[in-house]
Amino acid sequence: MTERMFSRAGLVLRQRTKLERAMNVLRIASAAIAAAIVCCAHAAEQPPSRTLATTCTGCHGTHGRSTGAMPSIASLPRKQLAEQMRAFRDGRRDATVMQQIANGYSDAQIDALAEHFARQQRGAAR
Repeated sequence: MTERMFSRAGLVLRQRTKLERAMNVLRIASAAIAAAIVCCAHAAEQPPSRTLATTCTGCHGTHGRSTGAMPSIASLPRKQLAEQMRAFRDGRRDATVMQQIANGYSDAQIDALAEHFARQQRGAAR
């Protein structure tokens, strides 16, 4: 009889251990899903135009305020920026690099970039 009780106790213990492992896996999976949701929510807060604008910072400076030979594009009128980008993209304005960069943008992306840089303060480069 004692042997039978230990056998049953062992079975219950093994079942409990399997259940605990399963619960730990569920906890870890839940934490991973929650972290992914937080990351996605943070990414959604950043406007797409800001993400697109990171391409421009190498030549035109952070926030469109250039420190070098390239012109600053911060606070230029939205319409002017959009027209110039389309001219580069469509080959109506010559450039070494800008035609290649602008060629990758849709009209909606060009409008978003123009709006983004038009909202930036002119000020000194940082």
